[in-house]
Amino acid sequence: VDLKESLTVDQAIARIRKVGVDSETINICYVLDETRQLVGTVALRYLLLSDDDEIIGRSAIPLC
Repeated sequence: VDLKESLTVDQAIARIRKVGVDSETINICYVLDETRQLVGTVALRYLLLSDDDEIIGRSAIPLC
């Protein structure tokens, strides 16, 4: 599942619920910038344990 880096945790979880139905497993989500370039990843576990208003782009694991 891909997520925009500007989404809050609450918005990200709502998107995962909407588009994740077709995914076999959801452990890692891909974080994209405004041009849809991959900028990092975020674990579903992290989203579930984070505050709803946190911006996911600030805490995504960046690519090397």
